[in-house]
Amino acid sequence: MTTDQITKLATEKGYTFSNAIKSGSSWTTFILLSDGPAISFCGNVLSSVTRTDKSNLHEFVHLMERWKQALGAPDETAASQDHSSGLPVSRLEYKWTRQENLKQDISFSQFGINDLQLSYSYSYDRLLDKQLRWLSIDSGRITSLNVAVRSRLSCA
Repeated sequence: MTTDQITKLATEKGYTFSNAIKSGSSWTTFILLSDGPAISFCGNVLSSVTRTDKSNLHEFVHLMERWKQALGAPDETAASQDHSSGLPVSRLEYKWTRQENLKQDISFSQFGINDLQLSYSYSYDRLLDKQLRWLSIDSGRITSLNVAVRSRLSCA
């Protein structure tokens, strides 16, 4: 989907866009306000959708089981702990590379003693010769997406 198509869909769903967050010459990220996901574009093509919410271990384990049943064992796993402002930042991350170079990941993190955060995202593994054709968001959750072939893009 293009930026114009996403803007129209987001407006219809009641979201407004944050200011653009630029990374490099071709990569732009927006946060959809009113409790929406973060979306990133390579040029004018939607290339990543990420959602982060407060959560708990029960929800994380439930989603992990559902994703493992649907996608098999993760292709990549990582556990990390860093420190920021003297507080620990801990993260568990599981990644799957699906057909058509689509990467799907789920992570569970905590900063200091703050609430636990659950993040899940869909993005392209190698940018890319594909584009997101549509996505569905139900009650703030990304529920489905569809990918279409397009010309090769370069977003470094």
